[in-house]
Amino acid sequence: MRIFSFCLLVVTSSICSGGKIDGDTVTNEWHKAFHETLHNQTSECYLISIYDAKNGKWNNWKPKLDIKATIVGVVKGTKNVGDKISFHRVGDGGFKEGSKYEGELYYIFYYKTPMDGSPAQGEYHIDAQDPLAMYKYSEALAKIASKHPHKKIVEQVVAPDR
Repeated sequence: MRIFSFCLLVVTSSICSGGKIDGDTVTNEWHKAFHETLHNQTSECYLISIYDAKNGKWNNWKPKLDIKATIVGVVKGTKNVGDKISFHRVGDGGFKEGSKYEGELYYIFYYKTPMDGSPAQGEYHIDAQDPLAMYKYSEALAKIASKHPHKKIVEQVVAPDR
């Protein structure tokens, strides 16, 4: 199973998840259940546009990509269009060093607790998903995505900055 991690730098106490599509990995009932849970636990959801992405290191050894984005669409939540958020991608998958992400659109999902129920600390891991598979196996996420169509739908779990 291909997994990747994400950490979000926000001042709220929520967990955030974004989503990048990758391959045809959503092919079974487990993934369908995962996506339904993702939707049910979402307290906030925004469409964002990346305006800056820089390479760095997490804990001085693991590659990370620091990302700054502007909210361009509100699915649900208290933030507004035009608000800025920052987060960083840690480890493998999705975001790659040296690539250009400025102008890319993603969905960011915020959670009160991580998907696995663990305390809100460190990194969290979930699968990257293919957009067509995401639509096929998650009716709930397809409904959110259809309200704000764009070229990328990402799912990555992130922890708040402390």
